Amino acid sequence: MNPLVSVGVAVYNAEATIVECLKSILNQSYYNLEIIIIDDGSTDRSLDLITEMARCDNRIFTKSQSNQGLSKVRQLLIQEATGSYITFVDHDDIVSCTFVETLVSQTIEHDADLAVCETKPFYKSIEMNELYQIADSPRCLESGEALKQYMSGELGGYVLYGKLFKTTILSKIAFPAGDYQDAITMPEILHRANKIIYIPKVLHYNRVHENSVTANIEANLIKRLQIKNIYFHNVELFKQYYPYLLDELELHYFNSLFGIVNEAIMKDRNSVLEKELRFLLKNSLPIIIRHPSFALKRKLLIVAYCVKPKLATSIGSPFFRGKLT
Repeated sequence: MNPLVSVGVAVYNAEATIVECLKSILNQSYYNLEIIIIDDGSTDRSLDLITEMARCDNRIFTKSQSNQGLSKVRQLLIQEATGSYITFVDHDDIVSCTFVETLVSQTIEHDADLAVCETKPFYKSIEMNELYQIADSPRCLESGEALKQYMSGELGGYVLYGKLFKTTILSKIAFPAGDYQDAITMPEILHRANKIIYIPKVLHYNRVHENSVTANIEANLIKRLQIKNIYFHNVELFKQYYPYLLDELELHYFNSLFGIVNEAIMKDRNSVLEKELRFLLKNSLPIIIRHPSFALKRKLLIVAYCVKPKLATSIGSPFFRGKLT
């Protein structure tokens, strides 16, 4: 049984990486693929490169549009998909030659709605013989167990790549615009999946760009404040179906906010960051203080930051820094 698998690739100004990405997809041991590529208004040579590769393989289908953002592209990729399963590969990532075959075979064997493998970051290049197995065998998970592991940063992280979905479970998913759209929508997807199969092998490699590491730190911290949308978008879902996991969702949110606070007090003060961060913390402060699993030292630092950021800076070093567990 070799069902058709749709591979969705959203492309924007990826002339430096798209050829390597597509070659890794075309080299899959699993042949029955439709590779849907949507160019989202690239201003470089991306579309030319994609078009050239499509002439050499009739499994590639291309579309181009004016720039509309990743969320709109994702929706269109799902609409265009005709495969029984769908996976997403970012335009600068690469996948192992057995990526699709492994996920499809495990999904069918375990009658799962979603398969997840491990991913590994890389910078300029990678040797594909770096593939390694993390655990002994695949594991089947129900939605609740999968959500708990997901919030702990397991199950391949807070991203859509490195996963294979039954196309039907994505049919009514709405991807929000803006940052963290994968992390925002993944809890709903896991909720829709009756069974999830976790494959403890690294089969997907996500490229890390040097400019993303050295970019403006304050701007990145402000961007990370959008993590609040993960909590607010999913809190009603957890209240209705997984009330026993609500503490886990809150803890994930509070630890994320704490991470921003801990970095913010070590950097120069930024009025925009400080204003929004203190607003979020003050609104959540009663729940933060009462939360049984949120570390006491972290609570104290957050309270200090709400009172006066300079106070948090003074107590955050040296007593707290590096020991805030």
